[in-house]
Amino acid sequence: MYNWARHCQSVATEVEASSPSDRAKTVAEHVTKSWRTVARYLAVLELPEVVHPLLYDGPEGSEEDWNALQNHNDRVKEYGPLPWAVAEPLGRAYRKGTIGSTRAIGLAAKAVIYDREIAEDLITRGIEHPNEPLSAVEQFARQYSDGSPDLWVPRVTVSMSDQEKQAIMRHCGETHQPMSALVEELLGEFANALVTSDEASQTQREVAVMQLLDDNVQAVENDQSESEEADSNVRQPEKQSSPDWIDAADHER
Repeated sequence: MYNWARHCQSVATEVEASSPSDRAKTVAEHVTKSWRTVARYLAVLELPEVVHPLLYDGPEGSEEDWNALQNHNDRVKEYGPLPWAVAEPLGRAYRKGTIGSTRAIGLAAKAVIYDREIAEDLITRGIEHPNEPLSAVEQFARQYSDGSPDLWVPRVTVSMSDQEKQAIMRHCGETHQPMSALVEELLGEFANALVTSDEASQTQREVAVMQLLDDNVQAVENDQSESEEADSNVRQPEKQSSPDWIDAADHER
């Protein structure tokens, strides 16, 4: 795969195009690959050469390459390869200049630790928050991968008026709790309210379903009752009486 990608990259250098997708489509006309596959190859190979040894079917890598990767993950060699599909958005972001080389290398070195879904979340987080430390990005991803009951809350700056800030600080002083404890308490209450709301909604849905079933059963029973009543009201043929002259003849005898 890596050799094929290099071949596509070589062909791409001879192609004039107005966009990466146009270049990939033009290259695909000269190779036996779809243009989307070519686009992935070209995006991933935009990453610094240091990252290439991590790729599936990638090169062996030099000692300098691995040292650079181990600066971000000292056990990087112990993990499996970095899938090309996972590396693709990282390569696109690096090509656009959204992230720098150090950031790209660090995210790639961290991504190999996790399965595909978590690795994709980690890279997406790292790209969308380029100034967030890698340790925070990894912590954000890890909370979904290790079954930890803890929720990582990112550091945020909240815009408040002076009066609001003073009220918050006064509350923390009166309750003898740090700001982090207040955030934890409020988030816990909010999460509990969400769970309660979800449970209530589920109960309401169950009640509605049961009511619908009861209504349908009642309708069927009513139809059956009406049908039976109609059957009972069907008049049977009446026995015809004998004519009067036959009765008179019998009487004379």
